[in-house]
Amino acid sequence: MECYSLSARPFYNSVNQCYTKVLEIDRQPPNSALINKIIKQKTFHRLSPFDQYGICDKPKLCGYVVVNPNDLTQNATIDDIPMVFTWLMQNGYVVNTAITDMMNGSSVKTSNPLLCVITSTG
Repeated sequence: MECYSLSARPFYNSVNQCYTKVLEIDRQPPNSALINKIIKQKTFHRLSPFDQYGICDKPKLCGYVVVNPNDLTQNATIDDIPMVFTWLMQNGYVVNTAITDMMNGSSVKTSNPLLCVITSTG
């Protein structure tokens, strides 16, 4: 069983010149995973020229973004969560509420808000 986290991450859309919150998965799944159909690798640029990385910071300049299952050319945003969850459940993934609740209730916080933890059944 594989376990992934989905987070809301700010993303600058240079075409429309606006910021959106996209759905990011924590890592690329194995090549055989069905979820790869709705994931694309993206470059995340600094949101501000004043953002400076400290010596202990680990900047994450690339990431894996979930795309809209109905329009694979568009990044999925937080407004697309119901559509993404529907696709995930129809394709053998489970939103693991127990792990999600545990993580959201703990004092451990990730750099971007955790939306949920998903698991694959196969």
